[in-house]
Amino acid sequence: MTVRLDTTAIKKAMAEKRMTTAALARLMGCKPQNVGLMINRGTCSHISAGLIADALGVEIEEIWKEGA
Repeated sequence: MTVRLDTTAIKKAMAEKRMTTAALARLMGCKPQNVGLMINRGTCSHISAGLIADALGVEIEEIWKEGA
């Protein structure tokens, strides 16, 4: 199942933590290119959304778009 991401919220959380895409990818355990694709596309799997939220230290509800 695909989750629509709130990319603005993700970018804001990354900026607040001064985190690069590469750093986020490292914390998630995946390649920076994959994280970049997820953010640019605005979608990912539920598992990836959970990994993003964990890496950013936020609740998953903060990074997904309602009604998706």
